[in-house]
Amino acid sequence: MTDQLSATIASMAEAVIKLRDVTKFYGNHRGIDGVNLTVEPNEIFGFLGPNGAGKTTTIRCIMDFIRPSKGTVKVFGHDMQTNAVYAKAKIGFLPADTMLYPQWTGQQHSEFYGRMRGPADISKLANRLDLDLNVQVRHLSSGNKQKLALALALLGTPKLLIMDEPTKALDPLLQQEIYNILHEYKRAGGTVFVSSHNLPEVEKICDRVGVIKDGAIVASETIQTIRALSQHIITISTASKINLNDFRLPDSELLHHSDKHIMLKVHGDINPIIQAASRYKLKDLEVAHANLEDIFMEYYK
Repeated sequence: MTDQLSATIASMAEAVIKLRDVTKFYGNHRGIDGVNLTVEPNEIFGFLGPNGAGKTTTIRCIMDFIRPSKGTVKVFGHDMQTNAVYAKAKIGFLPADTMLYPQWTGQQHSEFYGRMRGPADISKLANRLDLDLNVQVRHLSSGNKQKLALALALLGTPKLLIMDEPTKALDPLLQQEIYNILHEYKRAGGTVFVSSHNLPEVEKICDRVGVIKDGAIVASETIQTIRALSQHIITISTASKINLNDFRLPDSELLHHSDKHIMLKVHGDINPIIQAASRYKLKDLEVAHANLEDIFMEYYK
């Protein structure tokens, strides 16, 4: 067995992404501070946090676009400061703000990527996403630009996808198609690191979720644990005056009310609130997920 083959087998047994005590300063400003993060092979890992929390800095450090002030970043077992070329050859990357050449068509982008990553054909994926590869980027809608960027990230069947808000600007049907593609990619052995603000999206595609706040990781949980922390915002409008005592139930918090309108935050099971509402003649009933970041911030603040 060659040394190179031995190293490859050994690296595949390790975490796909491993950050240890990663800190990044921009002058006197701290971007991230002591970030420890592990993404295991063949999982979809969701990365969340409020704006300015350090998500982008972390992703840039993982991709070796910037170097940490201290700490180590390893991808496929290789230090990104000394062997980034090896790792990047196995990564499909979708940034938050994709830069595409306005005068080029999708096909020209595909051919350009193919010269760097090896021959690959995205026509099958383009057909699946209803994307015309013969149109110049400057004539594409925001949604179609996102489709092209997604297809390019998957070009060449990378072993790791790093994606920032992959379904932004896409309609619900196409979002579901992207979820299907990512699940198929995982079943084929791939690993995904995805940044998203969309709770239903995270619940559909992620195995585990991490949250960054003020430059530090404050939580890393499985999606099953997230569901146990689930919060809903329930808004009820009635034809008659509401008796607030009907809604003073365990695990519920009154957010706003008037004579015929009430808004509550409910932790866990929503059925007791729905049953209380059923005693009234309803004009409107809305149930929405609380923002996942808000859930984490509440439980880990």
